Amino acid sequence: MSARWLNLIENTVQSQALSHELKEKQIRIAYFFLFSTSILWGATFILTKLLIAQIPIFWVTFIRHLIALLGFTPFFSKFRNIDKKILGMALLTGGANFFALTLQTFGLRTISTGKSAFLTGLYVILIPFIGFILYRQRITKRLWLSVIVAFGGMSILIFNSGEGLDFTSSIEIGDILTIGCAVLFALQIALTEKFAPQVDVVLLSMLQLAVVSMLALLFIIGLEPQNPLGTVSSYLWSVWIILALLSTTLPFLFQNWGQRYVPATPTALIFALEPVFATIFGYLIGNEPITWALILGGGLIFLAIVIAVQRSKPNTGY
Repeated sequence: MSARWLNLIENTVQSQALSHELKEKQIRIAYFFLFSTSILWGATFILTKLLIAQIPIFWVTFIRHLIALLGFTPFFSKFRNIDKKILGMALLTGGANFFALTLQTFGLRTISTGKSAFLTGLYVILIPFIGFILYRQRITKRLWLSVIVAFGGMSILIFNSGEGLDFTSSIEIGDILTIGCAVLFALQIALTEKFAPQVDVVLLSMLQLAVVSMLALLFIIGLEPQNPLGTVSSYLWSVWIILALLSTTLPFLFQNWGQRYVPATPTALIFALEPVFATIFGYLIGNEPITWALILGGGLIFLAIVIAVQRSKPNTGY
């Protein structure tokens, strides 16, 4: 009898060790996916700006997400598993994503990719406020400090006149639209964190892309019915495909999968690197200048994000 118990204990310990090793591997992969998401998201700003210079905005969004959805073709059999629960999740998160992208894209018409990225990055600070509204999560003094620091950085970005700060200058429409975009992205991230562990993330990703595509198509029918595809150059098509597959398909999957294993705080800190990558891509691909205001204002926003995602005590909410 004792030998059986010893074998049972030994088998249990080995099973637990293997389970722990598998979990650690999944966590490492999740971190890699989230870092990759941040880099790929950073590239979307300059790629989108290149496209909207010649193609109507809702057409850019529609084709981008349609191609991205086709990138999931090997998984289309999962559509058989659609139910009301996951469809509702997709409508909420996909809808928030569509309107966030719309505001961001219209904003890119008037502001630089770096500025757009740092203002968009404010969503990380806004996530706890969304969490308070939706889930009654506590808001700490540390978060309020991050809001003050972020406000300073945002002011530098918005009121920079090129030679210094000019608080009498008017705010660009692109600034307002991009801040609105940050609010909607915060909503999408908060909802995804809640929904992703409950469902098949691949199916959720596909449905989110389908929702964005359908909403864009509805706006095309109403606002941009003229088909511009016949005049698109092969260069722009290549940009479109890269934007769709590398900067949309993969991030949708990476984000939803990664958030199953990585808590919100480190996830937010990783995503805070997005505007840094966007600035780098804007400089390398779009020849956009890296100004003192972008460095100082963006740096303050980045600092605010770092402050915001730090927990004052273990196992406490924001």
